[in-house]
Amino acid sequence: MPRKKENPKKRKDGRIEKKVSLRDERGEIVRDVNGKAITAHIYGKSNEELKKNIAKWQSQFILQLREEELRASKPATFKELSDKWLGVREGMVQYITYKGYYYKVLHMQEYFKSNKDVNSIISSDLQAYYNSFGDAAFNTVNKYRIVMNSIITMGLADRLLKYDPRTNTKVPDTAKDEKVQNYYMEADARKVVDLAKSQGTSGLCAFLPLKTGMRPGEVVAFNIDRDFNPEKKEVYVNETVKFEQGGQTTGKPKTKTSKRTVPIDDEFIEHVRSLNLKGYIYDNGKGKPKAYSSWRKYDFSNFMASLDANEETKGVKHLNPHELRHTYGTLLYRSGTDLYTIMKVMGHADIKVTQKYVHNDSVRDNMKLDY
Repeated sequence: MPRKKENPKKRKDGRIEKKVSLRDERGEIVRDVNGKAITAHIYGKSNEELKKNIAKWQSQFILQLREEELRASKPATFKELSDKWLGVREGMVQYITYKGYYYKVLHMQEYFKSNKDVNSIISSDLQAYYNSFGDAAFNTVNKYRIVMNSIITMGLADRLLKYDPRTNTKVPDTAKDEKVQNYYMEADARKVVDLAKSQGTSGLCAFLPLKTGMRPGEVVAFNIDRDFNPEKKEVYVNETVKFEQGGQTTGKPKTKTSKRTVPIDDEFIEHVRSLNLKGYIYDNGKGKPKAYSSWRKYDFSNFMASLDANEETKGVKHLNPHELRHTYGTLLYRSGTDLYTIMKVMGHADIKVTQKYVHNDSVRDNMKLDY
């Protein structure tokens, strides 16, 4: 069948335009996977330039197709695909997030090491991997599933995978619900606050999260001169410690809503003023916050150990820093504070996160049953 002649068109901007079809070395039209001819509109200031641009487009596109065919013909291993995914993610997320991805991918690579060709991984293999977590928490297994889904999506987009192995796979029903988070009730929270106050600066590692709901990294980066406003009865969460490949640094909190203003009471103001602090409350001696790992290992752990040594707090359970923050949110709810307000002072971006502070005992206490 003779080729349909495609005459160039003169454009208003003076350039010449021609619609051309991609052709192989034999002059045959190249078609995509759907059988549609691959075409493009090529431009030039003159007929000579138009011919050069058409030839350039043809050669570049053919070369690209050949590279894709070569890549598709060479089997990729799961390690190659997942390493490529990690390389892309490294420049997109914070180092601490990338580190989490890295160890999840290592776990996957160890499991799938026998699969030399990534296309040999089928749905039953993927489901067997999720089942291998046994009775691990649902959220734990689901985090691995999310990373795996992203790796597979990239493999499909880059044509390294011929089909999607995720069909009919899921987190197994045997996965446990997430562990219920610990928190203090009012009486124990009061005891811990009093102990924290008696220890001066050393007790701030518990006093701040129990009185303001700060995250651990926000506590370490708290700066008295910048973040404490006794006149307005407010503290400001402006900064947190972060982790990058070069080590610890400081920066803005993790989300826009995390940067926030938190009301404080007279007890907070009187206690903090009595300590006569300046700058970072956990200064490393160089005008920067101390290492978070050191704060957690020594400052916080030593305070928790002191619970057992004190007669008033002996028997009070040990909580981690985030559980002290959780206590703050829970006690706000138990005092009658609405969820929207709690969401704001806790710095949550989604009220679904705030709803974790609504425990069964809190719901029961807050219900009005006198009718």
